[in-house]
Amino acid sequence: MRHHDLVVIGAGSGNAVVEDSFADLDVAIVEERWFGGTCLNAGCIPSKMLAHAAQVARTVREAGTYDVDAGQGRLHWRAARDRVFRRLDTEREQGRKGREDQDFITVYEGRARFTAPRTLRIERSGADAVDVHATQVVIAAGGRPLIPPPVADSGLPYETSDTVMRLDDPPRHLAILGGGYIAAELAEVFAAAGSAVTIVEKEEHLLGPQDATVAERFTELVRSRYDLRLGRELTRVGGRPGALRLTLDDGSTVDGDMLLVAVGRTPNSDRLDLEAGGVATHDDGRVIVDRYQRTSVEGVFALGGHQLAGSPQWSVGRSGSLQGVPGGGVVVGYTRWCLNVMSRHIRRRPGGFYGVATPNVPAAPPEVVHMTSPATAAPSSTGIRRIVAASLIGSTIEWYDNSSGISFCDSSGIELFLRLHQRCRGGGTQLLLCGVPPLLVKSVQVHGVDRGLPLAVT
Repeated sequence: MRHHDLVVIGAGSGNAVVEDSFADLDVAIVEERWFGGTCLNAGCIPSKMLAHAAQVARTVREAGTYDVDAGQGRLHWRAARDRVFRRLDTEREQGRKGREDQDFITVYEGRARFTAPRTLRIERSGADAVDVHATQVVIAAGGRPLIPPPVADSGLPYETSDTVMRLDDPPRHLAILGGGYIAAELAEVFAAAGSAVTIVEKEEHLLGPQDATVAERFTELVRSRYDLRLGRELTRVGGRPGALRLTLDDGSTVDGDMLLVAVGRTPNSDRLDLEAGGVATHDDGRVIVDRYQRTSVEGVFALGGHQLAGSPQWSVGRSGSLQGVPGGGVVVGYTRWCLNVMSRHIRRRPGGFYGVATPNVPAAPPEVVHMTSPATAAPSSTGIRRIVAASLIGSTIEWYDNSSGISFCDSSGIELFLRLHQRCRGGGTQLLLCGVPPLLVKSVQVHGVDRGLPLAVT
């Protein structure tokens, strides 16, 4: 049985765990499907690139508001799709080749499952299975779209975020099941490509997990764009391929030639035989981790945000303070925080951890800027005590959160103004723009209205 110092299961965010400082280790990366993971291949990067194109198309269509005759402003679907995935597929293959060319890394193409603590069997396509043992393991196998029983049991075709962005042609009428940020983004993309859109959502508002005021306002603003069936649940999918009929719990129906399922994601932990490896999970399948991303097994870590790994054991208090953060430090995004934690422990260099405020942003106009909370990190050598985190693409709806002292407003459709009404006693304030694809940073202007705030873009 071959031994590795470190095995990483999953080449999405897990791929970023391995740094050049690991060159003295024998490292293996196991990937079943996509190098770069969901984010690069079927998630936030292609969706944001397509959503940006959809936003440009909307800007052109609405140019008459500013007395500009700009034409129809319709998104040319195949051209946009090919441009996006030509670039991303190239990056995926370059990433794979880059790892294969590194002398200290072995790349296994296949699915890994535990057979004992820190022992794995890797089922490889077109090759014999291989058994490996590791001193340390990082579980970063991610998740997959959740398919509700009425859809799965129907035997009729459907799309998910994994597949819909690579279609050859947009549908005439797209029925979307689910009303979260994935649904909101893809509704905007396909509407720009000429599809009629109906959204079926069991909650009374779209973007339900977001701030209530944001969800209500967003729903109000998009009512004129889509057919919204809110407070309704799907009971049956009927019809035939290309002519689907969705029956809802009130007896009403939705007809469409394509169904997009966007009700959430489920962790891939059920495919890893975690019980054989001694790795404990929550009831919903997420791996239980502590504040350092360690699982119940010594030397085994888990990464994957809220899909695969349970949240680190810190929380945001009502006052906006971050409770339980080990060591304070500079604030970065959630994934980078996890990577920093694990990398240090793998290299036996604990300490210097990062606090984090986690933002997310649906890239469907009107773009929503949302934060879990502004965080007041523990005092550190940087002198920064108050941190404000935000995400945006293009514009945002007007929003003021009095409890946090942060005001968001947008008067031009391009600029985001962040006004800080609350001072931090005895410390500086840093403004962190986070979660914006580098390709789009150039289209965003950010102004710190309060005296010259330092700005970090990640």
